[in-house]
Amino acid sequence: MDENFAKVLAFVVFIALGWGLRRFNILKPEAFHAISALVMCVTLPCVTMTGLNGFKLSADYAVIAAIGFLANVLFLLIGILLTLRMSNIEDRDFRRLNLTGFSVGPFAVPYVQAFLSPASLLTALVFDLGNAFMAAGGTYAAISGMREKTSPAKMIGVVFKKLATSGPIIAFVFMLVLCLLSLKLPDAVITCTKIGAAANTFLCMVMIGEALNLSLTFREFLDLLKILAMRFVLQALLAFTLFECLPFDLEVRRALVLVCFAPVPAMNLIYTNLLKGDLSKAANLNTLSVFVAILSMSAVIYII
Repeated sequence: MDENFAKVLAFVVFIALGWGLRRFNILKPEAFHAISALVMCVTLPCVTMTGLNGFKLSADYAVIAAIGFLANVLFLLIGILLTLRMSNIEDRDFRRLNLTGFSVGPFAVPYVQAFLSPASLLTALVFDLGNAFMAAGGTYAAISGMREKTSPAKMIGVVFKKLATSGPIIAFVFMLVLCLLSLKLPDAVITCTKIGAAANTFLCMVMIGEALNLSLTFREFLDLLKILAMRFVLQALLAFTLFECLPFDLEVRRALVLVCFAPVPAMNLIYTNLLKGDLSKAANLNTLSVFVAILSMSAVIYII
């Protein structure tokens, strides 16, 4: 079995493990809050610090990072327009949140590593720089800020306050400053952050499984498929636009197409919970998104 395919399969196994531990009452209901706190305050900042340490941002890479950021902003704006008439705030914000974000590291990177060049792998990682700012807290802060019944100026203040108290965002900004100054963290620090970073994917997959509720009604299942279909159409349009319009090498454009089809980030479970949304629905959506991403990304490999 291909090593990278085995990695993707392992994510499914860990989701199933989290589900089994919860069903047999080994993981208690409050375990989700403990795991999400570890991800937010420890492992995800460690991923950011490890991945960005010593990174040199060139002009081309700055454009790719900007694409990762702007893709999230575009999807959020479209989500807002599509849900303007929805009266249920929780359901409205659930759709807005889960139309955005790309789980690049756990899912896109293994495919890029297996089938494309080293330059393509770097493209995926740089795209994730811009994506991470929104997926790790920016989108949640914007949605949360829009809930505030206040002036635009005060709403912006609410958004920045939430960004300033987000562990992943603090780590991202800190490392971005170091990159711009061409500075690196000491090796001893990175040795520690690598340990935390290695645990991030495992904790995220178990967190999804722990919140998963397979007792779906047919109506609930159709609702999830509708959200995923809307997201897939946006992903396909973005992938086509980037592949046809960008002036980059073929391998770079192929990598960008792959990351466009990455699934919903596991972090969305945490932000769904913070927004008082349906946690089990978010876990079910995330799991279905993983299967859709595996199929679509595999198809992309053979098409382009």
